[in-house]
Amino acid sequence: ATLREVVALHPSWKHLWLLARTAHEAGETDAARAALDRLLARRADSRDARSLRAQIELTQGDVERAIDDYESLTRDDPSPVQLGNLAVAYLLATRYDDAVATAERIRVLVPDNAFVLLNLADAYDLAGRRADAARTYRDVIARLEGAESVQALTVRAQAWAHLGDAQPAVAAVQQALQRAPTSAQVAYEAALVYTLVGDLTSASVQAERALDEGYGARWFDFPWFAPLRAAHPSRF
Repeated sequence: ATLREVVALHPSWKHLWLLARTAHEAGETDAARAALDRLLARRADSRDARSLRAQIELTQGDVERAIDDYESLTRDDPSPVQLGNLAVAYLLATRYDDAVATAERIRVLVPDNAFVLLNLADAYDLAGRRADAARTYRDVIARLEGAESVQALTVRAQAWAHLGDAQPAVAAVQQALQRAPTSAQVAYEAALVYTLVGDLTSASVQAERALDEGYGARWFDFPWFAPLRAAHPSRF
């Protein structure tokens, strides 16, 4: 509220940036978007503003607008992080071949990163390149052998689930849930694993948790969640 008053009196780009960031952190997406649009009308070269707007559009707004921003950002900064965001945006927009091409660019930059490889495997899978996807999922599991961080557990669980190996997938995701019971990301990834292995009751419980903790409904638009959407059409 104070920042709105400040912007009304003195709408400098710095004040607009503070308002956009604060509104975004407070969950006021429309206010954040409006402040960013005003800021970018004055300073179109602000990478921070374009990056935040892209993040907002990716998670809660217009995915095509997010793609436009990320494509612009990656022309100047083809870093794994920005390219990764672009690949996810392509996946959400069902532009699977573009997602594959972008994920392959990231693999060249960080060839030994198992988390990058999972995104590449997902892109292959959604693009219909099943053999490439299966090979890459197996590579993910091999690279994370013995790793016991929560993220390693959920990534391995997803790879196993995509390969149809339900027992280790469920064992890994249950361990992750025990270690991070309040994590929205773990809940979302658990929902995916349970859907892939056919346990729609557990999938629904974890999906509801993810939604309650801030995950947008669009993250359940991926084809993998079709059985969950069919079981709960009014929710997902």
